[in-house]
Amino acid sequence: MISALRLPSALPKFALALLITGSLSTPTSAQCKPCISMNFNKTLGGWYSSASNPVCIQVNSGSQARSICSVDLFMRGRLGAATLTISIYNANGPWTKNNKALASTQVAVSTTAQVYTARFKKPAIVPPKTIFWIVYSDATKVIWPVSSSGTTVTHRLKWQGNWYTVSKRPWGYRINCGTLPVTAAYTTYGSGCPTKLPPSLTSTGRPLLASSFSVDLANAKARSPALLLLGFSNTQWIPGIKLPLALGGLGAPGCSLLCSTEVMFPTATDASGNARVGLAIPNARSLLDLKFYNQYFVFDKKVNALGMAASNGGKATIGDQ
Repeated sequence: MISALRLPSALPKFALALLITGSLSTPTSAQCKPCISMNFNKTLGGWYSSASNPVCIQVNSGSQARSICSVDLFMRGRLGAATLTISIYNANGPWTKNNKALASTQVAVSTTAQVYTARFKKPAIVPPKTIFWIVYSDATKVIWPVSSSGTTVTHRLKWQGNWYTVSKRPWGYRINCGTLPVTAAYTTYGSGCPTKLPPSLTSTGRPLLASSFSVDLANAKARSPALLLLGFSNTQWIPGIKLPLALGGLGAPGCSLLCSTEVMFPTATDASGNARVGLAIPNARSLLDLKFYNQYFVFDKKVNALGMAASNGGKATIGDQ
């Protein structure tokens, strides 16, 4: 039968391995911290418009991609309390037909001048070195978040059905960013022992946070003990010993150790020479983009003097999408 190793929920061996390597910290939710700020000195210049149309404030993402989780604006309701829709648009802005907001939410604004935060349920992902726009829905309802002094910023305003680039103002804003999403992936590398049919390592599923996937084995000796190795390097086994490590000197010519060995999972192959080990990924965002590596070793006295056949290697990247 196929052996699926179910890791205890209290302290999974995989999580313990991460703890040992110092890779696992206390699980936290995605943090939302200031990443871009302009003229955020909490003063108002008194600007507003008599046209009830949206205003677009130009922002540059800077040298890196951004995962925008919220926007802070210092402003106040002009004639009374108001509800604004705050959105993030890419460089094409809301004036481009069929261009949808990257993120959008509503914010209640009172007549008190203070910081109002627009929190997005789903972050807006903006590439590096690109222009994007903060858009609020009604220019008449608030005293604009324009500082009394500072660096001028380009904005656009809709007037009588047409969009115009208006003279620059010292717009004030603070953009908060979280962790960029990481695509979970599992790929294979290297090769197994040069037998007639080398043991083959593959995977089922992907290493997603708060999820499980399996590392699978095929073409191995039937009904035989096996080990799945899990390590955090494919370039160094222990200090001073590099990977891949040829095992010819141990009696396994043509075979190599392809990953470090922080954890070993015992299992066994079934009647068809298959095996499967399930791995649980902890729900800790500190693990995003962490790489770990796998390789199977199967006991087989006939394959070489060492009595072990090795599979190819596998590389996992922990992700949240």
